[in-house]
Amino acid sequence: MNNPWVRITDETDEEIVINEEEGSSSMIQQETFEHTRLAERHQQLAVYRKKFESALALYEREINNDNFVKNYEAFMRPIIKAVNECEEALQARSQQGTWGPKSGRLAFWLR
Repeated sequence: MNNPWVRITDETDEEIVINEEEGSSSMIQQETFEHTRLAERHQQLAVYRKKFESALALYEREINNDNFVKNYEAFMRPIIKAVNECEEALQARSQQGTWGPKSGRLAFWLR
């Protein structure tokens, strides 16, 4: 038979079923790993959110303390800069299909 749509194999039906089960097992393991990793990231997000809210509450409480505000702003400046660079990179990436980073800071994580 010369039909390109028919696959010729030496495998028995039993071997094919075993191979399909192994493939689906590895897919399930991969999906479980990805689900676990995503759940861990959501937990970390909650931790970050709580810490940032706490930091803002501190800033609000100490807003009249010039020394605190000066140190807080010096600490936050590189974080804000990195977030801005990341947002710019995401926007450029979505507008263009290609993207080359301007600096090697936070934006490189988007690759």
